Amino acid sequence: MNRTLSLLFEAQEPDFHHMLVKLEATAAHAAHDIRLVEHVNASCREKISALGLDPHDSTGEEIFQALVVKLAGDDRILIKRLRELSAHHVNAAGSVTDGIVYALKQSSREKLGFGIKSAVLKRILTKTPPKRTMRAIGYRSVSSMLKREPLPLIVSVAVNYESQTWLKQYTQQVKDLKPMDCETRDVMVYGLNSERWHKISAELVPLIKQTVIVERELAALVVLNMPNNNPKAGLTTATLGLGLSGLNEIHAAAGYLKISQVSPNFGERLSRCINSEPQLSIGLFDVPLSWETVQRFVHRLKGSLDLSSEDHLDVRELIGWQPVEKMLARIAPELEFWKDSSHLAQLDRFHPLSFNILDNAFNLFNQRDYEQRIYRSAQRNLWQELVMRYIRPDLLIQAINHELQPKLAAELEPISA
Repeated sequence: MNRTLSLLFEAQEPDFHHMLVKLEATAAHAAHDIRLVEHVNASCREKISALGLDPHDSTGEEIFQALVVKLAGDDRILIKRLRELSAHHVNAAGSVTDGIVYALKQSSREKLGFGIKSAVLKRILTKTPPKRTMRAIGYRSVSSMLKREPLPLIVSVAVNYESQTWLKQYTQQVKDLKPMDCETRDVMVYGLNSERWHKISAELVPLIKQTVIVERELAALVVLNMPNNNPKAGLTTATLGLGLSGLNEIHAAAGYLKISQVSPNFGERLSRCINSEPQLSIGLFDVPLSWETVQRFVHRLKGSLDLSSEDHLDVRELIGWQPVEKMLARIAPELEFWKDSSHLAQLDRFHPLSFNILDNAFNLFNQRDYEQRIYRSAQRNLWQELVMRYIRPDLLIQAINHELQPKLAAELEPISA
């Protein structure tokens, strides 16, 4: 069974085997790895049956083609639904981009973000103007741009569009910020569908190879402009899925940063959120845990996790993660098939075959054949599923307090001779 997981992860051996042996020893040899493989295999068989195929008599390529066909049909349904949302709530044109932005705004209402205040962003942009961005959207002066354009939108684009020199200057200014320079607020969702932003949006897509920009330190998300009349198959599902995943990243970072306000190096933690998601070191694992994994774990056990005795940890700040497939099905109920499949994959020809909706959307959009199939999202989610089975709540709470309360932790540690 360890070999199955090793192949699904395409892991380095014998390192992966040694890590599993260590985890199993700490879990009193509960065989969590074996149970996970059994669960994944059974769930894959259920999904294959739902596709109208025989789980015991279907080739990997047949399953792959059925998944892509299913995704193509669901993508058309999603486009129709988003056009309806846009026409009803935004404007009569029924733009797909507007529909995605509206759906993301509605999904983000369930949890507040935490980001740099607008007044602080204005100060940063005045001191370090993003000149390339300013020229691309047709402004001659920084003051004129700052008056007319949303500040989080300007910075979100500039972080991805300006030179490395500008990014370094921006990061350094963020590193000097204090908790008072940030605030709890709604997540800001923008679409680059106005005439002024079209050029820069068209340049950004091939540059960053994404249709969504996520800025955790701003609690902001930007949807790059999509073809309004006929989006390429898979693009709409991929974009909305990335947007919903981005909301999870923003909410995870918000919880991390709120708790980090007591840390003396708050600005450094804030600046690290620009390019990478927060991570947590815990003794059980050889690699740091992503903060999203922490939030997924708390989300799963929030009904039974007792943190009442912890004076320094507010569990409410750790609850914000939502399954992307669940949020998608809330927008378009016809996508129910993809629920609980984010971590599902089965081996075929010694490589994973992914049931993850984002992997399949990218396979469809990029017209990948079976041998070139993508499965990175399934691997990432499967890794989180494995890790969560071995997390001990007491050790997790200790690790969080040690990470986010360094002075307190230092005082509590015994002094060795």
